[in-house]
Amino acid sequence: MIVVVYRVVHRLRRLLRSRIGLIVAVFLVTWLVSASLFYYSEHVVAGRRDVDFWASLYWAIITMATVGYGDITPSRGLGWVVAGFAAVMGIAVYTLTISFIADEFMEASLRRSLGLAPLRGKEIVVIGGDEACRDLVDELVVNGLGGRVGWLVPERPVSEPPVDYVVGDPLKRDDLVKAGVPGARVVALCLGDDSRTLHAALAVRRLNRGARVVAVVRSGEAAELLRVAGVDYAVSSRLLGRALASAVFEPHVAWFIEEAVSARGVADVSEVEVTGDLAGLSVEEAEERLRRRGERVLVLGVVGRDGGIVLAPPRDRRLVEGERLLVLRVREGAGRAD
Repeated sequence: MIVVVYRVVHRLRRLLRSRIGLIVAVFLVTWLVSASLFYYSEHVVAGRRDVDFWASLYWAIITMATVGYGDITPSRGLGWVVAGFAAVMGIAVYTLTISFIADEFMEASLRRSLGLAPLRGKEIVVIGGDEACRDLVDELVVNGLGGRVGWLVPERPVSEPPVDYVVGDPLKRDDLVKAGVPGARVVALCLGDDSRTLHAALAVRRLNRGARVVAVVRSGEAAELLRVAGVDYAVSSRLLGRALASAVFEPHVAWFIEEAVSARGVADVSEVEVTGDLAGLSVEEAEERLRRRGERVLVLGVVGRDGGIVLAPPRDRRLVEGERLLVLRVREGAGRAD
């Protein structure tokens, strides 16, 4: 019995430490006191048999809300004093509640604007303050995924990002949790330093073993270590050098690569899942089906259910449900302006 009482008192003390708990306690105490005083003034002093304690509770809460239906009215003298007390205390309690709600909204908004509020329900979490992160976030926003993206940055950005963000250290577990890593479907690492990227990948994998993790690295050795650490795909910065080489010898190839990897370009390489309406069709038939939807597309490859990729697949190859098509989408009137 003593243990039960101790636990109840301990929980009440914890509840009263919070502002919402304090407001609830003040409201309940004011309600009960007002009802008790009304019961005493009307039932005990005035002798009214139509006012029991339940009617007093009803009268008290209606009066505190300043509604006053008039179905139960106090007698002269003490009853009027009790009614005035209940009305004034009700206004005070409701005003306190409204100010508390407004403070909570303002505090939450301020915390979000400063990157201090935890991110919830984000499917994609971007980690890092490198320029590649900014490009990645912008590309995700252009593809209509901005509401699903959360961004963990080491310091508050100079300009307001187009997605929700939180400021923290990508190597600290608490900051990764605050960024929503445990519930994310995809985590992207772009820290600008291979060592920090490796440590962050290990921390992410410890929190979320089911997420797809992608990372930007500067060396091939780091890419190998990241794959061992559980990173699904590592994008090497060496691609930049290769793109520059194409710009020197084959400028139109470089232009195509730049256009194809961005949703802003005149062309875009994307994946299309083979579902019921495409399953069983040949590559040529599937391409024609997509074109009937008003798209200018060209099938570049097929991703099998085992993850293997067949580039330039035979036109008569039959598609199986669960496979994915790599397609080149071209916008109407697209072309290069020299």
